[in-house]
Amino acid sequence: MQPLIYMDEAGCGPWAGPLVVGAVSFDSRFVKDDCPFKIDDSKKLSPLQREKAYDFIVNHSQINQGIGIVKPDELDQLGLGKALSVAFNRAYDSLPFRALSAFVDGIRDPKLNCETYLIKGGDKLCYGISMASIIAKVTRDRMMLDLHEQFPMYKWDKNKGYGTQDHSAALKEFGISSYHRKSYKPIQEMMKFH
Repeated sequence: MQPLIYMDEAGCGPWAGPLVVGAVSFDSRFVKDDCPFKIDDSKKLSPLQREKAYDFIVNHSQINQGIGIVKPDELDQLGLGKALSVAFNRAYDSLPFRALSAFVDGIRDPKLNCETYLIKGGDKLCYGISMASIIAKVTRDRMMLDLHEQFPMYKWDKNKGYGTQDHSAALKEFGISSYHRKSYKPIQEMMKFH
């Protein structure tokens, strides 16, 4: 039997960093009650809860997971809508099988090569999508921590590339980096003054 997959993205809104999609699928023997950690919409979990849940998911022999990444310069070329579709398809292609159906958080059809069900607020309503949201969020946060090592002035360890006051202040002082999304309006505004 072809498996079902569950998918969610992290990073549509930030001014900097990659767009990341997580995908998970369960083996038929997986029992959700086996998980000793809280699984929920990644935004509702603390960083420590997310890390514990992430480790459980990626190390569980009955859960497959995949990742799709679109880097900022590619996102700028494609536009957000197309970049989302590309990231979802990369996550889908990274799994070791073809899926029967995909359950995707949101209202935008990523045009996968299988039957797709869009679930608005799916990361709160569906256990599998919650897992996918954790995979996407933790993967992206770790990438932003790595980028913070190169560009500490933007405080990406704290804001993860979102348009916070400290990020905005750093942009005014230091200008943009190669990891900023030049197609996003606030970054375009900053580019006028640098």
